[in-house]
Order: sequence, then structure tokens, then C-alpha cells
Amino acid sequence: MGLGGKYVVWNGKQGKHEFSITCRNRKEAQELAEKINKKRHTGEIEV
Repeated sequence: MGLGGKYVVWNGKQGKHEFSITCRNRKEAQELAEKINKKRHTGEIEV
């Protein structure tokens, strides 16, 4: 969970390869993390 009670999907890296995506709720964050981890995307994810 990020600041202010927001859920954040983060790739665990630091520097120029780091990314974090803020989500509205836990369900959305879990679905997004699953999509990223199982590589069900084409390099872009629409949020």
C-alpha cells in the first residue's frame, strides 16, 4: 500500500528501470500485478 491508503504495483527495482502504478483498490492492483507477472501484455498496459 502506498501513501494515503492507495494500492501501488511496483516492480521492485530502483533507478531508470523502476516503475510503479497507483491503483484505486486492492482488487485492481492484484489483477494488474498478475497480468504483469504472467506477461499477458504487449509491453503496454492500459489502466
